[in-house]
This record gives sequence, C-alpha cells and structure tokens, in this order.
Amino acid sequence: MKQRIKEVLLLVLIGILFLGVGCAKKEEAATIDQVEAPKEREVIEAFGIIKAKDIQNIVIDFPSSVEKVHVQEGQHIQQGDILVSLDIKDHLGEVKSKAHKVNILQLEKNKIENTLIDDGKSDPAIMKATNGLKLAEELYNQGKKDLASQEALLKAGAIAQGEYDKFKATVDTLYKEMEDARYDLENVQKNKKNERDDLKIKNEELASASYELQMMEEKVKRSYLEGNTIIANVESGVVYDIGYQGGDLVSPEKKVLSILDLNTMVVEAEVSEEFIKDVNMGVAVEIIPIANRDRSYKGKVSRIAQRAIQKNGETIIPVEISIDNNDGFLMPNFNVDVMIQMK
Repeated sequence: MKQRIKEVLLLVLIGILFLGVGCAKKEEAATIDQVEAPKEREVIEAFGIIKAKDIQNIVIDFPSSVEKVHVQEGQHIQQGDILVSLDIKDHLGEVKSKAHKVNILQLEKNKIENTLIDDGKSDPAIMKATNGLKLAEELYNQGKKDLASQEALLKAGAIAQGEYDKFKATVDTLYKEMEDARYDLENVQKNKKNERDDLKIKNEELASASYELQMMEEKVKRSYLEGNTIIANVESGVVYDIGYQGGDLVSPEKKVLSILDLNTMVVEAEVSEEFIKDVNMGVAVEIIPIANRDRSYKGKVSRIAQRAIQKNGETIIPVEISIDNNDGFLMPNFNVDVMIQMK
C-alpha cells in the first residue's frame, strides 16, 4: 500500500515538473512575441535618367568658316582639347577696319576740341568779334553826338550844307561798320555753336564705333575660343550635335556643337504623386543602372519639382538626385532605378 502511494506521489511530482516547464516555455514565447523584430527602412522605388545639368551650346557669331572638325559625335573630351579649327581672317580684318575708324574719329574730335573753349564767352574768336562790335558801337554813338552838333551848327548857319552832308555820310558809314561787326559776332557765335554741335555728334559717333569695336573684340575672347580654334572649356565632357564639316560657312543662327559637362550629372527621377509626400530633401538614395545592375551608386534628393506633369497617363513629379560616387561608368541618358529612403 505504501509502495502504491509512493508511485502516485512520484507521478504527481513528474506532472508538476512538466507543467512548470510548459508554462515557462509559453512565457518565454510570449516574451519573444512582445519584442518586435527590427523593421527594415522602407524605400520608394522610381525610374530615372542620367542627365547633365550644364549643357553648353557653342555658337560663333562673327564671319568665319570651318577648317577642320577634330572630334566625333559622342566623343569624351577634357579641358583644353581642340574641337574645331576656324578660318577667322575676315573677322580680324573687320576688327582692324573698325579700329582704324575709331582712330580717325578720335583725331577729328581732337581737332574740333582744339578750336573750342567750353566757355563760349572766353573763346578767342568770339572775344575778338565782341570787342570789334563794342568799338564800332562806341564810334557810331560818338558820331551820332557829333552829327547832332553839326546839325545845330547847320541851323545856325555856321557850316555849309555840303559840310554837314559829308559828316553825315561818315556817321552812316560808322553805322554800317557797327552792323557789320554785329553780324560778324553773330556769325562767329553761330559757327562756334555748330562746332560744339559737331563735337557732340563726333562724340556719339566715336562712342558708337568704340562700342562696336569692343563687341567685335569680345567675340573672340570667349572661354571656348583660343586663337582660331574652339577648345573644350570643361574638365570632363561629351561632344554632341556637331553641326558643321570642313569648309562650311558658320552661321550665328546655327550652333557649331554642344558639350555636356559630365561633372554636373544628376538623376532625373519620376516619382508617382501617391508617394511624393514621403520624399524629402536631402534623404539618401540608392542608384542602380539598368546597364549593369551589379553596380550601385549613392546620392541624395537635391530638388523636388513644384509642379506635377502627365506622362503615359500617370501623374508624376520630377525629382533631382545627386550622384555622390560616380566612377565614370554612368553616362548621360542612362536609365536607372532609384530607391529613395523614406523618413
């Protein structure tokens, strides 16, 4: 009987042990369930195209022709590379002719200035004519007084009519000389005024010709011109849209070629309007080129357009993404997938 009781107690003890272990496992499982596994950061996937922000159109707006094109469509270029040789002799001839005209106008201006004094009253020719008129007026006025005296003498019978008439003729001559002196002064003043007007006109002509000469000289001083050659003025670029061949006359209305600045490449991504609210400036972006999905590049959102556009029946918002570690593999117009981190 005692043995039977022992066996029952042993079974009860074993049951309690198993029950405790089971509860402990349930509690442990519950604890594990309560601790959430760390979530992976969510991303917005979008399609993008590699673009160069800086594109330079090379234009020649002076008389010239193409001697030789040294590059091909899509060729990679570096700072200082010769792209096109030009014949610019006609333009240099026009510059020389314009400079000659400027020199002549300057000489003509100097000649007029040498005969003019800013203050018209102190001009020698005007002063001479003014003094001549003053002297003629004094002589005439004195003659009139003397004539009045002669007239009194004539009435008194002290002089003969002939003597009076002779004196009157002298006074009339003095009057004519006075009027001639007045005309001379007015004529000198008019001529000096015309000379001052001529000087103003000459100044305008000189300023216009000088400006035209400056513009003509500036046209051959652009960053992409070195003598008679067009050179690359970017550190690293790609040539495209070559519009001329050797022997062609260059027209200002048609560019010679264009240059993509590879150091300004970015991704222009298209984000659907339903996700744009989760895109923020400066967030990290992973860039994967379609040309080689084994490659991955890092970037950041640098611009979010403030205007949506319609494309293929979908509303999208253009988003610009910088490329932080471009190793030269990415090319303009490459298609890429982008993963934009959500904050």
